[in-house]
Amino acid sequence: MEIVNISSNYQNFSVQLVLQGLAYDKRESNTTTDNIDILTKWSLTIPNQPRLEGSVNQLVDLIESVSDYTSRVMNLTSDLSETNKGLVHIRYRATKHEIVLHSSCTQENIYLQLDDSEFIDLVLCIDNLVLKQKHFSKLGFLPSPLVKKENFVIRFLYPFAAPIFSTIIVTMGMWFSLALPLTKVYNTNCRPTISKIVVP
Repeated sequence: MEIVNISSNYQNFSVQLVLQGLAYDKRESNTTTDNIDILTKWSLTIPNQPRLEGSVNQLVDLIESVSDYTSRVMNLTSDLSETNKGLVHIRYRATKHEIVLHSSCTQENIYLQLDDSEFIDLVLCIDNLVLKQKHFSKLGFLPSPLVKKENFVIRFLYPFAAPIFSTIIVTMGMWFSLALPLTKVYNTNCRPTISKIVVP
């Protein structure tokens, strides 16, 4: 059985997670090689944030931290001060979800400041990874999908319902104002035109 290089790309709007690794070529057994068997490298790209690359252990801690933190948000836990998984921890600060990736040099820790929409994109991106790579032979740590369940989607979005709802209302108001027919404008200053019939 041959081993081939493979790359998987997971993207949800602003967040892109790329995994690179090795997979066993199963063409002889008529199976596909969509899943990575041995992960060697990963990278995470979010606009206006440092591009992340790291070891498998860092990806493990990142996924577990996001999983735990998201579960607390969906369960409406009032204390979102910090979720610590060793190499990665997440905390809520001043309307931002702060993700800290620890470095061996304390002065070189990496900080990500994500707003609500960016953090939701990150969660959905990780969910796509969990769903599509569920047959990983080396990544048994992957948790169950978080926000694919309907009740979890509602509970996760609940803290952000007010701004989302207000945005929808404003958007609908603008749409209706543009969709309604324009009021006809009449010129009332013109004298009426009188037709005259001239009899010879």
